[in-house]
Amino acid sequence: RSNETSGGDNRVLATYFDYNLMSIIDENGVLVEKPIEYLQGQRVLARLEHNTISFDASEILKESYTRILDNGGLDLSHVDMLVESSHRNKIIVTKIIEALDDPARDHVLVFASSINHCEILKILLKIEGVESETIVSGTSQESREKNIAKFKDGKLKVLINFGVLTTGFDAPK
Repeated sequence: RSNETSGGDNRVLATYFDYNLMSIIDENGVLVEKPIEYLQGQRVLARLEHNTISFDASEILKESYTRILDNGGLDLSHVDMLVESSHRNKIIVTKIIEALDDPARDHVLVFASSINHCEILKILLKIEGVESETIVSGTSQESREKNIAKFKDGKLKVLINFGVLTTGFDAPK
Protein backbone atom coordinates (compact mmCIF):
# COMPACT_ATOMS: atom_id res chain seq x y z
CA ARG A 1 0.00 0.00 0.00
CA SER A 2 2.98 2.27 0.49
CA ASN A 3 6.69 2.15 1.28
CA GLU A 4 5.93 2.50 5.00
CA THR A 5 5.98 -0.86 6.84
CA SER A 6 5.48 0.31 10.42
CA GLY A 7 1.74 0.90 10.53
CA GLY A 8 -1.31 -1.35 10.75
CA ASP A 9 -2.23 -3.10 7.51
CA ASN A 10 1.12 -2.33 5.91
CA ARG A 11 2.95 -4.10 8.72
CA VAL A 12 0.75 -7.19 8.29
CA LEU A 13 1.34 -7.20 4.53
CA ALA A 14 5.08 -6.59 4.95
CA THR A 15 5.36 -9.49 7.40
CA TYR A 16 3.32 -11.77 5.14
CA PHE A 17 5.64 -11.06 2.21
CA ASP A 18 8.84 -11.31 4.33
CA TYR A 19 9.44 -7.56 3.91
CA ASN A 20 10.03 -7.99 0.15
CA LEU A 21 9.10 -4.48 -0.90
CA MET A 22 7.66 -4.15 -4.38
CA SER A 23 8.77 -0.86 -5.89
CA ILE A 24 7.58 1.20 -8.83
CA ILE A 25 9.97 2.64 -11.35
CA ASP A 26 8.53 5.53 -13.35
CA GLU A 27 8.79 6.09 -17.10
CA ASN A 28 12.21 7.78 -16.59
CA GLY A 29 13.62 4.82 -14.65
CA VAL A 30 13.41 6.65 -11.29
CA LEU A 31 12.22 4.91 -8.13
CA VAL A 32 8.80 6.25 -7.11
CA GLU A 33 8.98 7.47 -3.49
CA LYS A 34 5.23 7.89 -3.01
CA PRO A 35 3.56 5.02 -4.90
CA ILE A 36 -0.02 5.88 -3.94
CA GLU A 37 0.30 9.47 -5.17
CA TYR A 38 2.08 8.27 -8.32
CA LEU A 39 -0.65 5.72 -9.11
CA GLN A 40 -3.32 8.35 -8.49
CA GLY A 41 -1.53 10.66 -10.92
CA GLN A 42 -1.47 7.83 -13.46
CA ARG A 43 -5.23 7.36 -12.85
CA VAL A 44 -4.70 3.77 -11.68
CA LEU A 45 -5.97 4.64 -8.20
CA ALA A 46 -8.72 7.12 -7.40
CA ARG A 47 -8.20 10.14 -5.23
CA LEU A 48 -10.50 9.39 -2.35
CA GLU A 49 -12.36 12.30 -0.88
CA HIS A 50 -13.44 11.36 2.62
CA ASN A 51 -15.96 13.74 4.13
CA THR A 52 -16.56 13.59 7.85
CA ILE A 53 -19.96 14.85 8.88
CA SER A 54 -20.15 16.64 12.20
CA PHE A 55 -23.18 15.51 14.11
CA ASP A 56 -24.09 15.78 17.77
CA ALA A 57 -25.33 12.30 18.72
CA SER A 58 -25.51 13.03 22.43
CA GLU A 59 -29.31 13.43 22.47
CA ILE A 60 -29.83 10.13 20.64
CA LEU A 61 -27.29 8.20 22.67
CA LYS A 62 -27.71 9.89 26.07
CA GLU A 63 -29.41 6.89 27.68
CA SER A 64 -26.72 4.53 26.35
CA TYR A 65 -23.70 6.66 27.27
CA THR A 66 -22.54 4.45 30.16
CA ARG A 67 -22.92 1.30 28.06
CA ILE A 68 -20.93 2.88 25.24
CA LEU A 69 -18.10 3.73 27.64
CA ASP A 70 -18.19 0.23 29.14
CA ASN A 71 -18.09 -1.42 25.69
CA GLY A 72 -15.41 0.92 24.37
CA GLY A 73 -17.55 2.01 21.44
CA LEU A 74 -20.83 1.70 19.60
CA ASP A 75 -22.60 -1.63 19.24
CA LEU A 76 -25.23 -2.47 16.60
CA SER A 77 -28.11 -1.05 18.64
CA HIS A 78 -26.35 2.33 18.75
CA VAL A 79 -25.67 2.21 15.02
CA ASP A 80 -29.38 1.57 14.45
CA MET A 81 -30.27 4.61 16.57
CA LEU A 82 -27.95 6.80 14.51
CA VAL A 83 -29.14 5.30 11.20
CA GLU A 84 -32.70 6.26 12.03
CA SER A 85 -31.83 9.85 12.99
CA SER A 86 -33.73 12.09 10.56
CA HIS A 87 -31.40 15.00 11.38
CA ARG A 88 -28.26 12.99 10.59
CA ASN A 89 -29.74 11.55 7.39
CA LYS A 90 -30.77 15.02 6.22
CA ILE A 91 -27.14 16.11 6.61
CA ILE A 92 -25.95 13.09 4.60
CA VAL A 93 -28.47 13.69 1.80
CA THR A 94 -27.54 17.38 1.68
CA LYS A 95 -23.84 16.45 1.35
CA ILE A 96 -24.64 14.01 -1.48
CA ILE A 97 -26.63 16.66 -3.34
CA GLU A 98 -23.87 19.25 -2.80
CA ALA A 99 -21.35 16.79 -4.26
CA LEU A 100 -23.54 16.17 -7.30
CA ASP A 101 -23.91 19.94 -7.82
CA ASP A 102 -20.12 20.32 -7.97
CA PRO A 103 -19.01 20.19 -11.65
CA ALA A 104 -15.83 18.38 -10.63
CA ARG A 105 -17.87 15.48 -9.25
CA ASP A 106 -20.67 13.76 -11.05
CA HIS A 107 -20.92 10.45 -9.19
CA VAL A 108 -21.21 9.61 -5.52
CA LEU A 109 -20.51 6.23 -3.98
CA VAL A 110 -22.08 6.02 -0.52
CA PHE A 111 -20.90 3.59 2.14
CA ALA A 112 -23.96 3.29 4.36
CA SER A 113 -24.05 2.08 7.97
CA SER A 114 -26.51 -0.79 7.46
CA ILE A 115 -28.94 -2.31 4.98
CA ASN A 116 -31.70 -0.26 6.59
CA HIS A 117 -29.58 2.87 6.17
CA CYS A 118 -29.24 2.16 2.44
CA GLU A 119 -33.01 2.05 2.06
CA ILE A 120 -33.56 5.19 4.16
CA LEU A 121 -31.04 7.17 2.09
CA LYS A 122 -32.52 5.89 -1.18
CA ILE A 123 -36.01 7.05 -0.13
CA LEU A 124 -34.75 10.45 1.05
CA LEU A 125 -32.80 10.97 -2.17
CA LYS A 126 -35.88 10.04 -4.22
CA ILE A 127 -37.88 12.69 -2.33
CA GLU A 128 -35.17 15.19 -3.38
CA GLY A 129 -35.43 14.03 -7.02
CA VAL A 130 -32.13 12.13 -7.03
CA GLU A 131 -32.14 8.65 -8.53
CA SER A 132 -30.05 6.11 -6.66
CA GLU A 133 -29.68 2.37 -6.32
CA THR A 134 -28.53 0.18 -3.46
CA ILE A 135 -26.21 -2.80 -3.31
CA VAL A 136 -26.29 -4.99 -0.21
CA SER A 137 -25.53 -8.63 0.57
CA GLY A 138 -29.04 -9.71 -0.49
CA THR A 139 -28.90 -7.95 -3.86
CA SER A 140 -28.98 -10.49 -6.70
CA GLN A 141 -25.86 -10.84 -8.82
CA GLU A 142 -27.84 -9.66 -11.85
CA SER A 143 -29.01 -6.47 -10.07
CA ARG A 144 -25.52 -5.82 -8.70
CA GLU A 145 -23.97 -6.06 -12.15
CA LYS A 146 -26.71 -3.89 -13.71
CA ASN A 147 -26.45 -1.15 -11.06
CA ILE A 148 -22.64 -1.14 -11.04
CA ALA A 149 -22.60 -0.92 -14.86
CA LYS A 150 -25.08 2.01 -14.76
CA PHE A 151 -22.90 3.74 -12.15
CA LYS A 152 -19.67 3.21 -14.09
CA ASP A 153 -21.30 4.37 -17.34
CA GLY A 154 -22.56 7.55 -15.70
CA LYS A 155 -26.25 6.63 -16.09
CA LEU A 156 -26.61 6.37 -12.31
CA LYS A 157 -25.26 9.23 -10.21
CA VAL A 158 -25.58 7.72 -6.71
CA LEU A 159 -24.81 4.16 -5.70
CA ILE A 160 -25.48 3.30 -2.06
CA ASN A 161 -23.64 0.30 -0.67
CA PHE A 162 -23.42 -1.66 2.53
CA GLY A 163 -20.92 -4.45 3.03
CA VAL A 164 -20.38 -5.29 -0.67
CA LEU A 165 -18.14 -2.75 -2.41
CA THR A 166 -14.73 -2.20 -0.85
CA THR A 167 -11.47 -0.33 -1.51
CA GLY A 168 -10.90 -2.67 -4.48
CA PHE A 169 -13.99 -1.40 -6.32
CA ASP A 170 -12.96 -0.17 -9.76
CA ALA A 171 -14.89 2.78 -11.21
CA PRO A 172 -12.42 4.77 -13.34
CA LYS A 173 -14.78 7.73 -13.95
